[in-house]
Amino acid sequence: MKVKFIFVRWPFNPTNNNFVKKIPRQIFRFGLPIAILGASVIGFNLLKVESETLAPKIPEQRTWLVEVQKVEKVTLAPTVELFGRVTTTSHSKLTSILDADVVEVNFSVGQPVEEGDALIRLDSRTLESQLQQLQADIARINASLDRETQRLITDEELLSHEMRLHQLANESLERNRRLKDRNIISQAEFDGSERAEQQARQAVTARNASIREHPSRVAVLEAELQRTSIALNKTQRDLEEAVITAPYSGRITQVHVAIGNHVGIGSPLIDLYKYADTEIRTVIPNRHLQKVRTALSNGETLTAVADFDGQPLSLALDRLAAIVDPGRGGVDGYFRLVSDTYPELGRTLTLALSLPAVSNAITVPFEAVYGSNRVFKLESTHMKAVQIERHGQIQRDGISYIVATSDELQRDELMIITQLANASEGLKAKASNL
Repeated sequence: MKVKFIFVRWPFNPTNNNFVKKIPRQIFRFGLPIAILGASVIGFNLLKVESETLAPKIPEQRTWLVEVQKVEKVTLAPTVELFGRVTTTSHSKLTSILDADVVEVNFSVGQPVEEGDALIRLDSRTLESQLQQLQADIARINASLDRETQRLITDEELLSHEMRLHQLANESLERNRRLKDRNIISQAEFDGSERAEQQARQAVTARNASIREHPSRVAVLEAELQRTSIALNKTQRDLEEAVITAPYSGRITQVHVAIGNHVGIGSPLIDLYKYADTEIRTVIPNRHLQKVRTALSNGETLTAVADFDGQPLSLALDRLAAIVDPGRGGVDGYFRLVSDTYPELGRTLTLALSLPAVSNAITVPFEAVYGSNRVFKLESTHMKAVQIERHGQIQRDGISYIVATSDELQRDELMIITQLANASEGLKAKASNL
């Protein structure tokens, strides 16, 4: 390295009185740049020498301690946790068919009822009067029918007598006509016999007419009897409907009236639902639908258990919905109750649906899963990511495990069950429980 000398002309006269005062200022002005430049050159050479002599250090990768479990492939029946709502296919609104006052209300909201229980009673005094009047009309019509029957019998008996009288009158007229022709009887006597014959003939004609009209008179009376009987039956039904009874065993959900209220035809009275038609509706996710449909088509019974205030409710899948609302992630399934406990309508329950058994299944702890379907296995000293297919879950000793299958996990391989925040492919790890 060449050193270049710089010659600076001294600007000061030693004989000058200000010479001594200006020396420090001149040294700082011209000496500081030279000192900085020299220090830079020396530092650069020192760093260059150090970088040539020191070898680079490669940081050692950390080994993470993890827990593992051996992969076992068995046949398992997984369950799926679902959320359902209590519904019913028989929620009835009982209405009035009468225009009457409410005189009795026997049940309140929430109470259970048995089939045939009297729920509400309406004022029936007007109906009772109508019923008595109609019963009297029917008795009168029946009496008229009996009288017609007796009249027919009497007409038939009188007809034979009147026909005999007509025959005698006709014979008398013929005899008197011969006598008159011989001038044995007077005209007055002949006219009298002729009138007698005409009267006898008219009596026979009238009696025959009465007999012929008998069916018409009976038909009129029978029609009146039928009309009155229909009115009587309607009044009897209305009288029965004055007492509103439970059509089935169930539970009251709403009471619309109180004692003293006046109700008209069609007015709502009371609402109730049928115990036997209570069911649980839930959404079965799309990923499980194929298994569920296959099981139902094969005649298998898919069961479920719901948690109802700490008590288990046994359920059985009855059917799947025929229509799906847009945007839903599954299809509605309807479960019927197997037990005799009936939860309230509209209540939300958690239920575990048992799915068909899965072969070559693996139990995977929840903490071993990353994302939705990825776990890690330990290969020698490093972690390797594998994909799994989830089929549900299973309970063992009070702990929930995921039931899964994977072609990338073989029997007796080590699956990492420790949750690591920095888990990644190739991360160095060591089993701590082996």
